[in-house]
Amino acid sequence: MGIAGHFFLEGERLVPRQMLGFLIGFAGVVVLFSTDLRNLGPGAIGAGAILLLSPTVYAIGTVFIKKRAATTSSLLLNQRGMLVACVVLLGLGYGTEGDQQVTWSPTAIGSVLYLSIVGTAVTFSLYYWLLRYAPTYKLSLIAYIIPVIALTLGAVLADEPVGVETLLGTGLILLGVSLVSLRLGRRADAPAGEARGQG
Repeated sequence: MGIAGHFFLEGERLVPRQMLGFLIGFAGVVVLFSTDLRNLGPGAIGAGAILLLSPTVYAIGTVFIKKRAATTSSLLLNQRGMLVACVVLLGLGYGTEGDQQVTWSPTAIGSVLYLSIVGTAVTFSLYYWLLRYAPTYKLSLIAYIIPVIALTLGAVLADEPVGVETLLGTGLILLGVSLVSLRLGRRADAPAGEARGQG
């Protein structure tokens, strides 16, 4: 998303410090998941490469929305996107998992309600609203922070082990996010003329 914004959105050109921050943050994510990759074996590399198509398409769509539909209602954008996803996923689910038995326990119902309301409707509506005011590269940092939050919750609530990879990966992610988002000198996301006018 940072790369797409750099080339296609006015006022969102990345400076070298921010590019370095993205690389360091990505290295942190790799370190965090290095143990999982070792456990899954070399076959996981190809599957992971295919899965990268999803965030790539999402980045292109987000930059397009920022460029062409920034003033469109965030609720409307979320509604239409979720409607298309619902139809597609229901069709795929029925075609591939239609014979699976479904147990609607209180936990399952609560999980679906939470994910649909809090994790989807509220979250993405706020995300598209923020897209009007925040640079896309800053919103893309969410992808770096989510693993850190998940690992922290796992360690605190589920007593999951915290190893060297966890600490090193978390440190790299936080360093990378800081390099991308902190203002050092002139604002990276402000046009040069605007920054000079603030003096």
